[in-house]
Amino acid sequence: MSVNYISRQLTEEEFFKLVFEKGKSLSSEKKARSGVNNLEYFTQDKYKKSRFVVLKDLKEDLDKTQIQIWEASHTKHDVLVDPLETFTFKYTLDNSVS
Repeated sequence: MSVNYISRQLTEEEFFKLVFEKGKSLSSEKKARSGVNNLEYFTQDKYKKSRFVVLKDLKEDLDKTQIQIWEASHTKHDVLVDPLETFTFKYTLDNSVS
C-alpha cells in the first residue's frame, strides 16, 4: 500500500522549515526538532534501531494487516444463496425425493 494521500514526502529540514514558517517561531521549530530527537533516543534505547527503521517496520506491518483484513472480508462465505434453493436441496436429501 502506498501513501498516495501525501503528494510528496518532505526531508526533515523541509519539515522544520515549514514548522518555523507556519508560526514564524523559532520556538516551534526547536520543539519539532526536540520531538524528532526524542523519537530517535527512544527507538535507539528501546529497540536498538533508528527511528527510520522502526517507522518503516511499522508501516510494513500496517500494510500486511490491512491486506489480511481485506482478504478476510472477501472470503467465499460472502456469496448469497437463494433460500428456496437451499430448502429444496435439503428436502431432497432428507426425504430421498428428487
